Amino acid sequence: MSSRKIKKKVMALLARADLSDTLAQIREMPPHDVTHSLFSAIARSEEIIRWHAVTCMGITVARLAAEDMEKARVVIRRLLWSLNDESGGIGWGAPE
Repeated sequence: MSSRKIKKKVMALLARADLSDTLAQIREMPPHDVTHSLFSAIARSEEIIRWHAVTCMGITVARLAAEDMEKARVVIRRLLWSLNDESGGIGWGAPE
């Protein structure tokens, strides 16, 4: 599945009210592919999407760490870097 299709599917799942169903469907997707979509969802202004993305990111990174610890470290590093002034970004949603 293309990254654009994955992102569209993830955003639709995150907009749902039922987090348990969202988590079940996201767990079926490859963790590396999902993290890219979750990064952009964390910065969204819609509260339900943002907080569902935060929850899913934690679970997805834990799954990623079980498969490949270095890939999980890269995700965490990216979140921490976005909080740094030198990154040039704002880091919306990264502290959560």
